[in-house]
Amino acid sequence: MSIRIKNKKTVLIIILILILVLMEIYLRFNFDITRVIDKVLFVPNDHLGYTLKPNIEIIEEVRDGKVTVSINKNGLRGPDIDYARVEGNRRILLMGGSIPFGSGIQYENTFASKLEKKLKKYDKNIEVVNGAVPAYQFSQQYRYYLDELYKYNPDIILLTLVLDDLIELNTTILKENVIKYDNIQKNEAKSVVLIKKSCYTCVYLYGLYLNYPEKHIQQVLKSWSDDNIYSKFEEKAIEFKKNITGNNISLIVLIIPYNQQFSSNLNYSRYPQERLGSLFSGMNVTVIDIIPYLDDDNYKDYYMINDKIHLNSKGFDKIEPIVFEELKKKLILYKN
Repeated sequence: MSIRIKNKKTVLIIILILILVLMEIYLRFNFDITRVIDKVLFVPNDHLGYTLKPNIEIIEEVRDGKVTVSINKNGLRGPDIDYARVEGNRRILLMGGSIPFGSGIQYENTFASKLEKKLKKYDKNIEVVNGAVPAYQFSQQYRYYLDELYKYNPDIILLTLVLDDLIELNTTILKENVIKYDNIQKNEAKSVVLIKKSCYTCVYLYGLYLNYPEKHIQQVLKSWSDDNIYSKFEEKAIEFKKNITGNNISLIVLIIPYNQQFSSNLNYSRYPQERLGSLFSGMNVTVIDIIPYLDDDNYKDYYMINDKIHLNSKGFDKIEPIVFEELKKKLILYKN
């Protein structure tokens, strides 16, 4: 009897191991759940919580290989660009978080790079400055503009907003977290790093346990119905618009959705887009809601693997023509 029980346990253990092996193989081919950065990307900042560290090159490991992220002398992604414009040049300033920054993709595949290449076919003297910083909320983006980005003296600001931008974060806590993360990276046990890099199943199962993405999305969507939270965002948005209008700068707002809002997915509420559209349209600002351009049966092809919000190169290709046409009107472009 005891031998039979032991045999059953052995069979169950073997089956479990086979399941885990097959799961690991599947995840490695279908999910991009580990990104390992070989240097710290951020430096603490009293006003903003953190900024990008100038003059560094970061190697980001993704499922398809390695992505090089170069931060220039002024702390922006991309090639060096002076504050002062060459006479006759026109500038577009791209603001936002990790999506316009181009997290997880090579610079030539980022939205800023693709847009600049297209614009230069019409006017070689147009520049696109990528002023995006990963995980920046709108409140940080606005402060960053007042502190730094205004120096680039743009003609047009292309402001990308995600639904998380409604909530203002505590920059003191953000700064502490950056310092803490820096210390963790420096002192993290080799065994922990090895698990993160080699066991996709461990990371995936931990993510399922936390169920963070779905909980977070539900909380964000709910917050758009909170008038107290919304009024603070609205106040800053109006203030930002007045500030740039006084400097003869045009504004275009690009709203980035969660793909769970697509009718071809879970069809979550689009109330945040409605509120943003009403707010900025009321200030005579061009608003581009990209849901209609991405919401089709192939929507997963436009996003980073296992991601609900970050567009990949193909996703940027889908929205670039729409944004380009709006810029073309404002800049009055004619093809060379």
